[in-house]
Amino acid sequence: RLEKIVHRLKETGAELIWASSTPLPAGSSSYRQGDCARLNAAASRVMKKHTIPTNDLYKAIQPHLAKYQNPGDCHFKGPGYEFLGQHVADSILRELTEQK
Repeated sequence: RLEKIVHRLKETGAELIWASSTPLPAGSSSYRQGDCARLNAAASRVMKKHTIPTNDLYKAIQPHLAKYQNPGDCHFKGPGYEFLGQHVADSILRELTEQK
C-alpha cells in the first residue's frame, strides 16, 4: 500500500520527505515491542527505492524519550513536540537548501 501512496504523491509534483514514526514506550498495549522499528525499516526501504529523503524522528528522539515522552504513552510533553517540530523544520530547510 505504501508503494501506491508514494506513486500517487509523486504524481502531484510535490517534493516529498518521509518522517519515520517515533518510538512507543515499553509495555504499550497498542503495538508489540519493536513494531515501530520494524515498520519504519520497511517504509525506509520503499523511500530509498523512490529516492525520497528521510527525516528520522525515531532516531532523533530516542535518546530523549525519558525527558520528552509521557510515561506509558506514545505522546509527548510540550517540549518534546517542540523538539520534534524543530527537527522537522530543520529537515525541510536542509532539503530545500540542497535542491538549489
